[in-house]
Amino acid sequence: MTSKLLIALLSTTPFATVPSPPVITVSPPPIGSAAKSMLVHFVAESAKCTDGTLDNKAFLDTGVAFIAVKPAAIPIGFDITFRIDENGRALDISKTSNDLYPFNTSDIAPAVAASRFNSGKPRFGCTVRYVPQISEIADASLNRVFEYSIFPNIGRQRAIFDRLKPQGSTCFDSPPAVLTRSYPDFSEVPATPGRSDWSMTQFDIDASGKPVQLLTVGGTGNKSLDKASLAAVASSRFANEARKGCLYPYWRTAGPVMAPDAPEQDAFRTEKATCPKDVVWASKNPATYPERFRKRYVEGWAIIVFDVAPWGSTGNVKIAAAQPAVEFGDAAAQVVKSRKVENSGEAWTGCVERVRFVMNPKLPAGTQDSLGD
Repeated sequence: MTSKLLIALLSTTPFATVPSPPVITVSPPPIGSAAKSMLVHFVAESAKCTDGTLDNKAFLDTGVAFIAVKPAAIPIGFDITFRIDENGRALDISKTSNDLYPFNTSDIAPAVAASRFNSGKPRFGCTVRYVPQISEIADASLNRVFEYSIFPNIGRQRAIFDRLKPQGSTCFDSPPAVLTRSYPDFSEVPATPGRSDWSMTQFDIDASGKPVQLLTVGGTGNKSLDKASLAAVASSRFANEARKGCLYPYWRTAGPVMAPDAPEQDAFRTEKATCPKDVVWASKNPATYPERFRKRYVEGWAIIVFDVAPWGSTGNVKIAAAQPAVEFGDAAAQVVKSRKVENSGEAWTGCVERVRFVMNPKLPAGTQDSLGD
């Protein structure tokens, strides 16, 4: 049966890796000191299933964020439970810890959903602990600072620009006038499911306004994007004034992580159900796609069971199943609670609805950002 509730999201749209410079983790200020803004991201520290350990390197890190860190509230880590199917996908993902740092910890479950593990046999009873990596801007790896400058959570900070500015740069304080800005053909750049790729190019500008001395100085290791970025910068043109130490990033949005196959709705329909199989919805309030899963292009679904009052309001709304994470069930339940069924004049029980969360396939293949423009 085809569900009538399909949540399709428009968004800008994936990760071949090369080793990034390691994050330099600094000791936080002494307990009792005031909160201090730091760069924070989370990495997998330990993981296991009932049949043995998991490779920590298989887990994606969370995005980096600029957060006010209060030493007394620094968490030891955040735990995620899940299982792995025969294709190496994490399913039944659920958080077991409260979110203290919402800009980072809410990305842990989507990061697990986008990670890939060895295929071949299902694994059960899996857990992973994500721990915070906390850095001063001055001590963080340049690649992490580049990443934050492209995907900031609270805007670009002056300290970020000061950290990124190449020695002797004449591009930052008085950006060159752009005459022609070229862009890669992002449709030709392979996307990485569940993670946006980016590439940072450093260059000088000669007296004729032509970029010279081009070099890739940071990125996620997508060689196709690195090459396309260098070509795009090389073909850009600027005002006729020599400059040194310019930076410009391009980034390609993530490819979709498609949801696992969803079961048929009839499998959740009880014999005592009085609800018709095809419910007609009278109202269609906007649905909310789980934000962090949307940013990683992770798709999902949920099966919701509910009753209907004679005047069309839904009640007794319950999550029967959800994949790949419980958040999709929470979001789907809210959809059903907020909508009304076409007034039939009678009460129904045992209604079943499948809600699918899918990314719109007709979305931009990539994008770019500016630094110092």
